[in-house]
Amino acid sequence: MRYKNRLDDMPNVALFSPNEYINGDDFSGTTFEIIRCGVVFVVFIILFSLSYYLYGQHNNKSNSRQMINSQSPVPISNTTSYIHRFIDLPKNSLYFTPLFQKNPFPLPPVSLDRISFMISSSPASAKLCDRYLKMWNSEFGSNIIKNTGMKPHHTVYWRTEDESENLPKDYQIDRINESNYHFKWAYMIIENFKNVPNNVDWFVAMDDDTLPFLDRLLPALSKYPNPRDEIYYIHSPGERKSGTHTGNGGSGHIMSRKWAETVIPSLKECNSHIMKRIKNGDIRLDLCSRRILDQLPTYDYGLFHMDPKGFKGDLTGFVEGFLDRMNFKVIHHMEKYIYYLFPKSFGRLMMNNDINYTHTKHFVKSARISGDLFLKRFAMRGQDDTYYILNMGYSFITIPRTNKTAIDVYLNNVESTFTFTESLLYDELNTLLVPPNQEIKRFYLKNVIEDSLHPFAYWQEFSPIDSLNVAVRIYVDSYQRVSLNFLNATLVHGQEST
Repeated sequence: MRYKNRLDDMPNVALFSPNEYINGDDFSGTTFEIIRCGVVFVVFIILFSLSYYLYGQHNNKSNSRQMINSQSPVPISNTTSYIHRFIDLPKNSLYFTPLFQKNPFPLPPVSLDRISFMISSSPASAKLCDRYLKMWNSEFGSNIIKNTGMKPHHTVYWRTEDESENLPKDYQIDRINESNYHFKWAYMIIENFKNVPNNVDWFVAMDDDTLPFLDRLLPALSKYPNPRDEIYYIHSPGERKSGTHTGNGGSGHIMSRKWAETVIPSLKECNSHIMKRIKNGDIRLDLCSRRILDQLPTYDYGLFHMDPKGFKGDLTGFVEGFLDRMNFKVIHHMEKYIYYLFPKSFGRLMMNNDINYTHTKHFVKSARISGDLFLKRFAMRGQDDTYYILNMGYSFITIPRTNKTAIDVYLNNVESTFTFTESLLYDELNTLLVPPNQEIKRFYLKNVIEDSLHPFAYWQEFSPIDSLNVAVRIYVDSYQRVSLNFLNATLVHGQEST
């Protein structure tokens, strides 16, 4: 190999010019030693200077870190504007003041005939799948379907060997010739791509206990242009605090037509070569997409996979403080009976009042009627300086005038009304959690009623957690102005208001 010889192995040649000989004496060896010592000294000075500089930088950082730790925690976002708004709210106003900026989905929705949903299911969950379809894929759960009379393409996939006795009425299934439940994921995507009309631009693969909110999902997809020419592969980053963020199929894998045309020809072969220890079909799909395309997916934090290993109990704080923050579009595992969208005691009262009541059905109906305002926050200042906050379509709360700090904390954080497994918690949520505020008085949505005389107008009625007596009614007019009416001031304030 070239340049492998060391200096000592080189032939004896003159290293200096004749001018370096003094008085006829040969000082070449001495001169070389002097130069070598000089080089070593210079290197030593450089290393010493560098070490001194790095030590100074480290010391400065340590001091800075100590100063930061000694200061008050910095809030996630600026909260003074909220308090300022509350102080300036007129006491005699009939209308709430909105505390949000703008519609997060300003673009027109993707046309319903341009999207195909493929649903992985089985006989064990056929009734649940049918019930969910009748919620999200109907006028009950979507204003877009109600206004257009159209529905998106959807196909429910079973394995060939699954028994099909006692199927719900009008419940249609397609079969995949694959005995492995998780391998079925790749094959149902291949099959769906072959059979849907050519004008379909988007493909959504999901589980049967998943609720896509079409009125939120379809406008959100409009921000991805040219799905026939551009590769888009979108899914949830997963709920874990760390990891490779392979998608969870329950919350949906969203794929553009260009992705399908590029990946599907190699998908079957890739799926057969993925390590057998990776059993989950959704993870295998993600890994194949990365391998075939050599690119990462797009993460959407509004596709919620609610891991029942991570959440337990009353999700009030999560719904009020986190779902809309992430512009939610899909929720997986809404009915695990481990956690609840509304407090369990309130749910029991509602079930006693309506045998057809479920948390999910109530939530979906409210989301559809509330439209763009669902879970948006509105504020009002009462005559006695009590502060009212409306979480549209979900809850109504009061905060005493003596506790302005509670407003700051409540509006910018998430009350931990639920218990959780920290390692399975969303990264963003983990930074926002605060203990429940005992000074908050809370009322939950009992009923939402459309105004048949005025388009886009509706009433919402709220009851305390331990009674179905309506305490508060709000009205949203056709201009999205929100007004308040106390039906039972005693329940709200503890005494009749003057």
